[in-house]
Amino acid sequence: MIKLLRFLAISIFLATPLVFSTHTSLTFEIPKVAVFRILLAVLMIANGIWIWLQKPKLKIPSSFSFPLIALASFAGIVILSTVFSSERIVSLFGSYFRQQGLITYLAYFAWLGILLWLLQAQTFLKKIPLLFASIGGIISSFALLDWLLPSILNFTNREVFLGRVFFPIGHPNFLAQTLLLILPFTLLVIFETKGKWKSWGIALAALQITTLTLTASRAAFMGIWLAVVVIFCAKKLWKKLSGKIFASAWIGIPLVIIAVVNFFPAAFTTTPLARLDFGSNGMQSIFTRNALLEVGVKLIETKPLLGYGVDTLETFSPSKLTPQLFLTEKFQDIPDRLHSEILDYAYSFGIPAMLLYYVFLGSVITLLLRKPTPLKLACATALLSHTFAAWFGFAVTTDSVFLWGILAVSLVATQNAKFLNSKISPRLIAAILIILGGGILWWSNQLLQADLAFSQGKAENNLSAKIQAVTLGKNFPAYHLSLIATLANAKSEAATRVLEMELQQAEKLFPQNTEIALARGKIETLRGNFQAADIAFAKASELSPLSFEVWWSWGESKFLAGDTEATKAKWGKILEFAPPYWRWKDSLEKHSATERNRYRIFFQENPDFETFLHEWEKLNQR
Repeated sequence: MIKLLRFLAISIFLATPLVFSTHTSLTFEIPKVAVFRILLAVLMIANGIWIWLQKPKLKIPSSFSFPLIALASFAGIVILSTVFSSERIVSLFGSYFRQQGLITYLAYFAWLGILLWLLQAQTFLKKIPLLFASIGGIISSFALLDWLLPSILNFTNREVFLGRVFFPIGHPNFLAQTLLLILPFTLLVIFETKGKWKSWGIALAALQITTLTLTASRAAFMGIWLAVVVIFCAKKLWKKLSGKIFASAWIGIPLVIIAVVNFFPAAFTTTPLARLDFGSNGMQSIFTRNALLEVGVKLIETKPLLGYGVDTLETFSPSKLTPQLFLTEKFQDIPDRLHSEILDYAYSFGIPAMLLYYVFLGSVITLLLRKPTPLKLACATALLSHTFAAWFGFAVTTDSVFLWGILAVSLVATQNAKFLNSKISPRLIAAILIILGGGILWWSNQLLQADLAFSQGKAENNLSAKIQAVTLGKNFPAYHLSLIATLANAKSEAATRVLEMELQQAEKLFPQNTEIALARGKIETLRGNFQAADIAFAKASELSPLSFEVWWSWGESKFLAGDTEATKAKWGKILEFAPPYWRWKDSLEKHSATERNRYRIFFQENPDFETFLHEWEKLNQR
């Protein structure tokens, strides 16, 4: 039975990064989170059955009681943040695109707990480096194959990421974050084995380093660079001559590369080096992060204790957006992450929970560095690299599975021989595992089936498939909005009745959702109920004051109502927060190359804005 449980745990590590589905609407994240939770649920149920039959005493290693107290406190606040969230449904089940709601966080906590028990056997613990190294090699092989032969996987579009590799994780930064957690264990295989295993480790490391480089993730590069600096200083390795030479190279080589890129951009700024050019559009994501920083601070100041609930940023960020964001991002893109783990945690759970999380993480790293072994140093490097990189990114399913797995390895590796006996009944633990596992299994299956139906509904404009998606996954606004759009175009009385019922259900489930309020305004306009449309558009504009689509649609509604002056007032709001690019048409040559490039990108990515300008000009000629 124990072998079966370990096999299931290994399957989670292996399947989560590799699984994807072209049949679901979201090719990567929904299949990954669903498969992770399904396998975890099976593991929980099997573990619960074993505990029920064997009735073993639960023992907690005393050496990491403090980290577990910090973690338990963090978990408690995470639950409270959802309970008191204004969007409990979204916070509980997660946003459609990210799937990182409370249910997924509870799955991560369960994953950590089960691994703490399974890893007690030292034989299994010793296999972790080779296991991680091999998985990293498989991931890298898929990524490089897609990069070298993109025609094999023609559903992927590398042009979106400027040629950077991202398969099979779904985004270059997500791929880099996963490899960042795995690479230290691959290096451990090289240094701690001999013969064929050392050669195997070298080959795997070459694959992973090549793939990591081709992701062109600056946060990943900085993460691993800073992690090595911290460990180097913590162990005082500079006292040796070899250490001084290494330190000089480690600090000097990156500085030389950055200098070369910035002093000779014409010759050297090709992908991925172009992202190190601080004078070009390689800085675009940095400008975006600065704009998001302002949004995040405003939100955190409003609810600093318990936050807004995890995965709700897409709902609440529009109320705090500034025009600065539109200088580099699309009008219609609503931020669903602050692109900084520290800000995301403070926003989602509140400042106390964010501090508790880093206390937990810091205490684990401290234990690892106190009396380091090769395995402990690998764990510390992985955790430090991830922590530094995540300050400029955010967590998704794959890297979270490895992060919580490495935390379990770290805690077991630092335990001493003393244990604390738990007074909790083994059969109570078994019952909880079986019940929770059954619930997670049911919901994860529903999640997959809902997105399969949603994908079919979008591809074929199939009404029955869209209804099925809403029935199976009613907790995601995307499904409701797609069904509402289809019903709005139907002309039958039956469709009209169903549309009204669907609108009311969506408004009840997601009272703070801008798109649903906007959909109500558009439908009331089609019905000729202009007063009701005004109420809906007013709510949408309150939820999202800088929404291009809200003000444009409201202006169109006023125009259809015969109020030209009101149309000018509504459309004029757009020009107040739109980037100044629209004024540059006759003086574009006077602006810098970077600004001209932004002008081009803005109109390329916002074709509706050009249509709006044409309509605005016609309106003012009346």
